[in-house]
Amino acid sequence: MNETREELKKKTENRRNGAAKMFRLLTGACVFGLFLSTAGCRKVEETPNEKITLTPTAEPTTAPTAEPTTAPTAEPTIAPTAEPTIAPTAEPTIAPTTTPTPAAENPNSVNNAKKDKLYMEFAETAVAQLDAIPVSEETTPMFWKATKEGMPGTFYMLGSFHVTDETAYPVNEKIMEAYRRSNQTIFEFDMLPYECDTDKALELSSMMINPGMKTVDKFIGSDLTKRAKAFLTERGAYQLGMELMTPATWSSMMATAMYEEAGVGSLNGYDVYFDSLSYLDYKKVFSFESADFQMNLLASEDVRQIKMEMEDILDETSRAEGIVYIKEMYDAWKYGKESDLESMVSEEYSDEDYASLEADLLEAIKEYNKNMLDDRNDGMVEKIKSMMAEDKVTFCVVGAAHYLGEKGIVEQLRNDGYTVEMILGVPKE
Repeated sequence: MNETREELKKKTENRRNGAAKMFRLLTGACVFGLFLSTAGCRKVEETPNEKITLTPTAEPTTAPTAEPTTAPTAEPTIAPTAEPTIAPTAEPTIAPTTTPTPAAENPNSVNNAKKDKLYMEFAETAVAQLDAIPVSEETTPMFWKATKEGMPGTFYMLGSFHVTDETAYPVNEKIMEAYRRSNQTIFEFDMLPYECDTDKALELSSMMINPGMKTVDKFIGSDLTKRAKAFLTERGAYQLGMELMTPATWSSMMATAMYEEAGVGSLNGYDVYFDSLSYLDYKKVFSFESADFQMNLLASEDVRQIKMEMEDILDETSRAEGIVYIKEMYDAWKYGKESDLESMVSEEYSDEDYASLEADLLEAIKEYNKNMLDDRNDGMVEKIKSMMAEDKVTFCVVGAAHYLGEKGIVEQLRNDGYTVEMILGVPKE
């Protein structure tokens, strides 16, 4: 490509319609779980507004399937450029006790349909834009390799920050080497179609609409709605029709604006980069979850909790503290500081900010945070185990928080006898 970086950036943005861009902002706001839902949230006066509940179209307990939007007319004619060169440390001697459930697969196309061509064009542009960034510093995010005696598969696990700045690129060569060795990739979900496919983006945006087409002020009050709209408008983030969007959408858009004020969020994270690269390299793409599952998870947050988050963002002092926190968190992610990140995402429910909350709200917050991380981690671990029962090398990219703590992916695998080696990052002592 001969385009300049600015031309590539503009071309990428032009490929996104409003719904897809909003979706990217929503995923960006959930980088490490909703940090604004924990300490620092102030109590707000209650209004007799009803709670929003969206009925998920699927109830996945481990890994909902992600159906491809267009069935390929033929198997890909381009094979992976190389077979994996990393062999298991020992020949498998123990057969799985149960038949593993295959992961949800989105078979990449052979680029012979209009929609497939659109995907490939977007992927090429997205990758080219990020590959064009000159080297400024070496980024060493947390990156692991998992194996187990008796299991023929190898699993590379990269912790992602869903939105980044230019210092995150180019990707560390050790990560790229492992990606090139892989047969297949897996993400929280295959997001590329939602970035460039109008139909998919509109399908997703419809899940952001309040039940009964009610306006958001019916749930959060007219005063908070007015102030939130002014906040988003001032930052160029307000979008036409947002009055019909759920409170969770508003809160996420406001949080994303904070990321951008902190200097983080101008570029896609490693999820989109490697998802796009996988399409270009004709690797098989798998998903842990579906997009509608993630959207319904966001929508399950208690409205009172959402209102506290929004009030914190609107408060200048609290917002300034949040921006400092984002910068510290991003720095810890870039250099793989496991201990620092783990302390940032851990919950201390004894904090005085929690003590002032109503008992039922505190329980709702605990349940939401459990659903956001612990429950999803359990599902991801089960999927990883089933995939490692096959003689494949898999490259995995999920939010870094999913690997951390006693209930994180890394510790769960180690407790079950898997060898998990940190390739990049600073392991906790």
